[in-house]
Formats: sequence, C-alpha cells, structure tokens
Amino acid sequence: MEARVDRTERAFAPIASPEVHDILQLLRVLKIRVLRCRSKIDALKSSDIGDLSEIIQEIRAFTSVPDLEFKLTQSEYQGRIAREVLAEEAAYLRNLSQGMLIGLQLTADGLHDLLPAQKPAAFRFAFDNDNDRVVVANEPFRPTAKEAEVALAALDEIIVQATEAVEDLNQSNAAPRLKAAFSRLKERLSSYRNIVQVGQCNQAASRMLKAYVEELSAPQFEQMRALVEGVSAVLAQFAEWRQFCESAAQVALDDAAIAEIRADTLVLAQQLKRSAHASEDVPRALEEVAEWVNEDAQPDKRDALSLVRTLENFWSLLTRNALAKAVKEETSKVIARGIIFVAITAVSAGFAANISRIPGAEWIEATFAYVKANLQSFGVK
Repeated sequence: MEARVDRTERAFAPIASPEVHDILQLLRVLKIRVLRCRSKIDALKSSDIGDLSEIIQEIRAFTSVPDLEFKLTQSEYQGRIAREVLAEEAAYLRNLSQGMLIGLQLTADGLHDLLPAQKPAAFRFAFDNDNDRVVVANEPFRPTAKEAEVALAALDEIIVQATEAVEDLNQSNAAPRLKAAFSRLKERLSSYRNIVQVGQCNQAASRMLKAYVEELSAPQFEQMRALVEGVSAVLAQFAEWRQFCESAAQVALDDAAIAEIRADTLVLAQQLKRSAHASEDVPRALEEVAEWVNEDAQPDKRDALSLVRTLENFWSLLTRNALAKAVKEETSKVIARGIIFVAITAVSAGFAANISRIPGAEWIEATFAYVKANLQSFGVK
C-alpha cells in the first residue's frame, strides 16, 4: 500500500491547486498511518485498518471535484485524466484495506465463514457429486415475480425471431465466425439459462456483426441488427442483467491488468483440461470469457467483469469446499484442494491482486494468500 500511495503522490505533486493540495495532505497522512501499521504488524487491530479506510474514503470523495479534468504528466499516468487516476487508485487502496481487514488473524473456520457465495456472472460452478468433479452450474432464468410474466413472454418472442434469423444466416455465404456467434446466441436463449451469459453472447454477436458488415446484404444486416437490438430489449426486462451492468460500470481495470488476468485464465483452463475432476465445460467456459475481452482493442467493461466474476465464482466454489467443516463434504473438499494446488502453482503472482481490484472481490487476495500459505496443512502434496 505504501508504494501505491507514493506513486499517487508523485503523480499529483507537480499540480498547484487547492484541491490537489488537500489530496496530497490526505495521501501523506495515509502514508504515515500505513507506516505505523507496518511497525506493529503483529499487533494490528481492525480499528487500525478502519482508520486507513476512512482516509481512503476522504481521498475518494475528491473524484467528484470538477477541477480534476486536467491530464497528468508523471510517466506512469502520462496523458491520463487526473479524476480517473484518482478514482482508480482510491478503489485499489480501498480493496487493499478491505483485504487487510479480512486477513487479520484468520483461521480456516473464520475464513470459511467470510467467503461470499457465487455472484451473477457469465458462469457459475458447482460440484457434480455423482462424478466427483466440478461442472458449470445449470442455472435457469430467474426473473423476479414482478417481472416474470412480461420478461418470459418477451423471451419467447425473441427466441422465435432468433431461430428464423439464424436459419437464414446459416443458409447464406456469411463468414463462419459470424454464423457461430449468432448460433451460440440462439442456443443460449433457447436454453433458458443464465441471463448474464445471454447478454454476453449478444455482445459477442454484435461485435461479429460489425466486423463482417460488408459481407452481408442490406436485408441480412438489418435482420441480424434487429435481432441484437431485440435481445437487448429482452435483457433489460431482467433485474439480474441490469444489476450486472451496473456493477460493470464500476470496473476500473487497465488494459495491462485485463491482459494478465486473461493470460492466467487460459493457463488455468489448460491445467483443468488435464484434470479428471473438472468437466470439459469448465475450461471451455474459462476460454470463452477470456476470448470476450480479446475481441476488441478496448474491452467492454461488461466483458471484463464477466471474466473476473467467472474466476471469482470458481475460486469461491473451491475455497468454500476446501475449507468446509462438514464430514459429508469430504470428497468435494479433497477435490477442491487438489484444484487449488494446481491453480496456485499455475497462475502468475499478480493473479489474486488483479481480481481483487473489482468492487466486491476484495476477499480474493487475502483468501488466496491464506490458502497458499497453508497448502501443506490442507494435506495437498
């Protein structure tokens, strides 16, 4: 944390304005508090971390100040808008402080009780106890009672439209990648499973449509464009998709972090392909979310959140089972610990830190560090 505070301070130091002066003052106070925490690392209390969090929140409040629209000149942030940098750094510092809070005096039982359940994402995971392996969870659409009738009726209509459009497309000379993208969208719609996955497939189909627009006749293009827009309208009927999009708007990952997470995801997928305890659809799911962030030079925030949330859900399933207390969960516990061992030895050193930068995923870094430090006590050889 100290290094991150130093970097932010250096970036804002050359700027002369009352607002920046106040920001620098807070950064200096934060650095002093961080040094104080480090000096008594064995006697840290949650109140010490709470003090850090309060200062970070004060720093974050300056992102609403209108006078931070200037560009920074410091090499690490050169050309970037000061407000965006401050928001990104404040979010990262907040994640670090929350991770520190989780990590204070954790035991396996205490950590297990803090682990969150899986969240709305393109993929969630489950244990197939009959076959002793991890699988992609089979999740039906879950509209709220209030929206169910309208949402499901709209869904049925768009499935009919998608079926006709995809049949017409497949009979044309369109590019195979375009056909595959829309066939996948139609398949996901017809499965009535995971509305976030449908939304992500719709985005992927939209990207393919833009990429191959010149190869389509005007009527073909209009038919597929109408399908994409129709699916978007249906998605808006589902609260889970709306909430997912709202969460995506808060994502503040730079291209380098996304590239690192994607690389780690592909490495993990390759490892899981060799595991008898992961069904084929698990590495396939990881490869799919990794591909979404690679289709555009500037990944959409929803694609970035899909990637990170899918990994977060996978890690949630593994750690909740690896640290389970109940005897009846012993088989899944052993499998989870084995996969964790493979994952920790395969991914890069920055894997957990990168994922923890997403709001709500702060728990990952502390959990990752705890599990890594205690692999032998888990009985993983």
